[in-house]
Amino acid sequence: MIDLKLLEARTGQELRRVTHPVSGAQDVLIEMVREAAVQLLAPQRFAGALRVNAKGAEGAQLFLDGKPAGTLPLAQPLEGLSPGQHVVRVKDKAQEISTFVEVRFGRTTDAQIQFGAPPVVSVPAAALPVAISASAPRKPAWVRPVAVAAVGAGVASAVIGAAFNARAGSSSTPSAVGSNQLTTRSAQPYVDVNRDANLARGFYVAAAVLAAAGGGLLWWDLQADSIGVTTHF
Repeated sequence: MIDLKLLEARTGQELRRVTHPVSGAQDVLIEMVREAAVQLLAPQRFAGALRVNAKGAEGAQLFLDGKPAGTLPLAQPLEGLSPGQHVVRVKDKAQEISTFVEVRFGRTTDAQIQFGAPPVVSVPAAALPVAISASAPRKPAWVRPVAVAAVGAGVASAVIGAAFNARAGSSSTPSAVGSNQLTTRSAQPYVDVNRDANLARGFYVAAAVLAAAGGGLLWWDLQADSIGVTTHF
């Protein structure tokens, strides 16, 4: 998904926003990013063209999206059209025909229309659907069990760390007796607190590492299962 915003520098107010779903090959993604950037920064330049050829329909009226667009044959393509789907209708004294055409940014779409025959629309190659066939990569059988075990161990480590941390907090009350110097007996609680705090930190670090490793393996496993065959424009 491409989601671009144009913001006012001083106020941060959103001026325009462009959102496009994206999937497929890298060149398609690059082309879509370029289109989105033009649509966002220079919307007046975000346009395409349409050339209508109607054999045997000389003198017929051409309508685009219900509005008159001229008389056939046209001397030049219709330019400055917003990219997307449009309705083309050709009408003469005896009959008429309508069809949908897809206009692409920066390109000229050719619509071949003939009375009594289905209309043929020639669109740029970038507008044609692309079938992407991908087979799921072979992954080791141990991936999912290890991922689940790692996540579980990470949760258990976090719980143990929390327990040591709680015990360190409950044992941190000073126990100096009578003077400013600590005896061996009065210093023991501090030793215990320091030990429990270090153990808690160790278990927290182990929990983070295990959770990250397990999550990464689980993500890989689920991504491999989701790969299939898709068709996109």
